[in-house]
Amino acid sequence: MGETKRSSMPDPALAARFTRLLDTYQASLVAFAFGMVDERELARDIVQETFVAAWRAALRSEAPFRDPCDEGGPRRWLFAVTYRQAALALRRRHRFVWRSLDHDGADETLVATPDIAQRIVEADALRSALNTLNPVDAACFLLQAVHGFSTEGIAAVVHVRSGTVRKRLSRTRKRLRAAYAMQLTNASTTTEGH
Repeated sequence: MGETKRSSMPDPALAARFTRLLDTYQASLVAFAFGMVDERELARDIVQETFVAAWRAALRSEAPFRDPCDEGGPRRWLFAVTYRQAALALRRRHRFVWRSLDHDGADETLVATPDIAQRIVEADALRSALNTLNPVDAACFLLQAVHGFSTEGIAAVVHVRSGTVRKRLSRTRKRLRAAYAMQLTNASTTTEGH
């Protein structure tokens, strides 16, 4: 019976490598998921599910976890799984409304200076503009602009051709600029009315 327990224990080298993956990519994956779903708690849940899937794949020595020298493979894999989980959450959104249990508003003790208030308005406008994009376009934009993926890397994550990614990025930037400008205009109109 002791033999069985020992053989089911994870390899210490695998556990160390997995811990490094977690430390390296967790914050980026949460930011990416949040950019797509616009809910902090849901983004954390998505990333947790991603790392559960990664751990299972690593235990089975599946690609991309079987080759310790392939540093780019696990990153692409993690972002691809996070993308799929976020897209699934967006499809379910019409059935469920996710609300964070964390206090996500501005700190009441912080007195908003015009500069801080403007940055808050701009951040809200950008999040709202991102929400107007379809999930694939939002993912392509976030992967390139925020996470530094190449066109080929984005194609691997969202499972489309590189040429399609380039076209999507070009159209997405135009749509995002227009949506962002509209959101800023609406925000300034709303604040002036109060």
